[in-house]
Order: sequence, then structure tokens, then C-alpha cells
Amino acid sequence: MSVQAITSDHIGQIVSFSVYPEGYLGNNFQKVKVLAILDADTALTFEDIASQHANVYVSLPQGYNQPGKHRTYQYLRIQLQSGERQIIGIPWINLSTFDIVQAFKTVITVNDVLPNQVGRLRNALLANGFTNFQIEEVPLT
Repeated sequence: MSVQAITSDHIGQIVSFSVYPEGYLGNNFQKVKVLAILDADTALTFEDIASQHANVYVSLPQGYNQPGKHRTYQYLRIQLQSGERQIIGIPWINLSTFDIVQAFKTVITVNDVLPNQVGRLRNALLANGFTNFQIEEVPLT
């Protein structure tokens, strides 16, 4: 599922995405770990973002496709599957391709459920595409 914006909620998650300047950056952004979201000054301590922006700005979406705009947006610090770390401008990412790929277990507790309501909960999960789940009925104390 693609996202509308990249936020601090994505820090620590494993994601995949493609970038607009694919010809310059390649497309090796599969199952990368988001380490941080950085402002331009902090990103500059890791990589020469001014030079990178100069090489990619012509392929960026409107509003970012101008020289010198590298100080106006945020950056991701990511770790590739190889272990290498890289800085990527958030506007360089095609948000329609940004997907969280790390699955995890979610624990949901629903209190005061009547025995005849359990089937409705099961059906709600199934109707939303969840098939790998278990429902445990625990008496309230």
C-alpha cells in the first residue's frame, strides 16, 4: 500500500520504493531500513546533497525541479540490504511506489464481546483480507 507522506512513523521500518532520478540513483531500494528523517543541514553532514540535487533536479516533481532547492526539503537516511547507508531526498521518492514490506504481529483486544458476536469479528477480518489470524475467547474476570 502506498503512502501519502513519509513521516517519523516510518523510522525503523523496512520499505521498498522507486525514485524519480532512477537513471542517476539506480533502483536498488528494495527492503531498505529507514534509519532517520533529516533536515538538509544534517543530511549534508553525511553526503554532498547539493551535488546530488544538481544531478537529479530535472527529474523531480514540480516545486523541487529547480537548482538550489535541496535546502527546502527533508531527507531519508536508509540502510540498504548490503548494509551500506545512503541519503535520499524525500521528493526523489515516487510516493506511489513507497511500500512498507515488513510484516509483524498485531495484538487486538476487544472486551465485552458476546458469544454470538465472535463470528462478526471473524467475518470483518476476512472481509478486509486478513486470513492468518486466530481468535481466542477469554472469559472476563
